[in-house]
Amino acid sequence: MYVDELHCTDTSCMKFLEELKKTIRAPQARIVFAESDDERILEAVVQIRREGFAIPVLLGESDRIHAKAKEQELDLGNIEVTPISNASQQDELAALLYERRRHKGMTPEKSLELVKNPLYFGGLLVESGKVDAMIAGASNTTADILKTALHTVGTGQQEGRVSSVFLLEKEDTLLFFADCAVNIEPSAEELAHITLSTAETVEKLGIEPRIALLSFSTHGSATHPLVTKVQTALQISKSSRPDLMIDGELQFDAAFIPEIRARKAPGSLLTGAANVFIFPDLNSANIGYKIAERLGGFTTVGPLLQGLKKPIHDLSRGCKTEDIVNMAIITAHQI
Repeated sequence: MYVDELHCTDTSCMKFLEELKKTIRAPQARIVFAESDDERILEAVVQIRREGFAIPVLLGESDRIHAKAKEQELDLGNIEVTPISNASQQDELAALLYERRRHKGMTPEKSLELVKNPLYFGGLLVESGKVDAMIAGASNTTADILKTALHTVGTGQQEGRVSSVFLLEKEDTLLFFADCAVNIEPSAEELAHITLSTAETVEKLGIEPRIALLSFSTHGSATHPLVTKVQTALQISKSSRPDLMIDGELQFDAAFIPEIRARKAPGSLLTGAANVFIFPDLNSANIGYKIAERLGGFTTVGPLLQGLKKPIHDLSRGCKTEDIVNMAIITAHQI
């Protein structure tokens, strides 16, 4: 599937996710969920298993999980449950963690202690190849998820930087906001890395990115070091990926509304409305996506973590069951 406009080709961007499910290359992908005591997780894994686009795996003790499901009147059926208390598997994963982190001062004793944490246990299952991905964050913070991901699967081979992106949809509009969860005050170089990582994520979803680097200034309308940072990030991004449709620095209205951009930024290289918005810092990005969600009525999926060696994705602690299923669709598509 390929979407070459801001607006989805179908009447709803939820249709986009439905279509995305059809393009999943490995419907037998195994996704582990570390927070099996959360009722939203249990509801989501039942739906994922029923729809058949991935194989959900729950972490925890089977009796306790099935009792919890029964309270919710859920039938887990044959959904796989992996007990964290399995001593031999604890030893195996602890040895893996020790080898990965010994250069950072990890000890065998500390690694054995850490694998009793469901997040570490799940992350190490991903690293070992026993599962393909992990989704967590319904009851854990982004900081917890990120720390676990870095300690278990680590970063990819290139820059070694991690960032995040949110997918936002409402009716026929599909947008991407970055970085809303990880980098607090990115430098120009880090902002460029966020831009390029987000472009790659969006492209892999079959969408042509139209990227706006946001600021309180549009094409030099203000002079300030914060504006210069965005301008520098634009030049670095364009140098690395001259094929991208990208512009900055732009105020949000100029990025989103072509008629305003024509007045404020004549000669802009963007065509139509931007669909990818790179915020200059975490403050503005996090506030921006929550305003869009709570006041604008957008459904959000994310944060999708970028730059990790293997897929581990974070959920908002305010997520709904639908959000978890949507995250699983995107995760399965990445495998």
